[in-house]
Amino acid sequence: MTNKNKWIKVKFGEIVQNITDRIDKPSESGLDYYIGLDQLDTDQIRIKRFASTSDVEATKFLCKKGDIIFGKRNAYLRKVAISDRDAVVSAHSMVLRPFGELIDSKFLPCLLQSSTFWKVAHSISEGSMSPTIKWKNLSKQNFTIPSVEEQKRIAELLWAIEDNIEKTEKMIEVNEKLKKGLLNELLTKGIGHKKFKETEIGEIPEEWDLVKIDEITENLDSKRKPITKSERESGDIPYYGATGQVDSVKDYIFDEELLLVGEDCADFSSFGNTSYIIREKSWVNNHAHVLRCTKINVIFLKEALNFLDSPLGLTPQLAAITLTN
Repeated sequence: MTNKNKWIKVKFGEIVQNITDRIDKPSESGLDYYIGLDQLDTDQIRIKRFASTSDVEATKFLCKKGDIIFGKRNAYLRKVAISDRDAVVSAHSMVLRPFGELIDSKFLPCLLQSSTFWKVAHSISEGSMSPTIKWKNLSKQNFTIPSVEEQKRIAELLWAIEDNIEKTEKMIEVNEKLKKGLLNELLTKGIGHKKFKETEIGEIPEEWDLVKIDEITENLDSKRKPITKSERESGDIPYYGATGQVDSVKDYIFDEELLLVGEDCADFSSFGNTSYIIREKSWVNNHAHVLRCTKINVIFLKEALNFLDSPLGLTPQLAAITLTN
């Protein structure tokens, strides 16, 4: 347990420096990586992707390995992360660095991800369109922190959890790649087939048929009914759109296993988020096609649709895929 009696109140500016080293020409800085607000993810302490400085022209800031990047614009998005390399960063962010003997460098990122910090950040944001935080205001805010020894113990525990999360994410990424490779083989070659035939969409096993979606499903689009947000009655029934659940409502129009296919807003690239299955009471708006699978396994069809690369978009009239009887 923590001993609150040993906690002290400090101003943010007493434990953190705002680094404002300017880089006027990022493309000529000698640095390869750029971290904009788009490279920061909500509630993610690690930066998982980087942009190139070759595409950046305006004046930006320099961050060093270990510095913390805080998205000062639209702080409600809760974007703060630690950089694992020297980089150029957006002028819409702050480059923060621990300062003095009262703060542990590994504890500071944990503090910046806490609800306490975000509550303060929101309260001092200025502007209506893109609320922004000024350093002069943030530096004056009071925070209560434990002793450095306790900070280290807290940070050790939280970073151990973060490390486990990162390992799990990498394992999921590896399994996703394995699944994609397996799907590519199964959805084009099947299992154990020796003879193949040419079709308009490529080579498929001789035993397979080429069919259109409307030949093996029933289209229930006529039953869809969009509800504007102001007209929705809150409840516990999922309200679905193009890529998934967007809200919860009081009533339902479907109560069975169905395949929803994004009519717009879905990712129609290969292995994109094109379709998904629902199996409970639900309401669907007009941004997703509603299909009842009558002559095809619903899971197979979902995987097949998500496997396709269709720049035209998918509708029951346009899509044709390789399916087994």
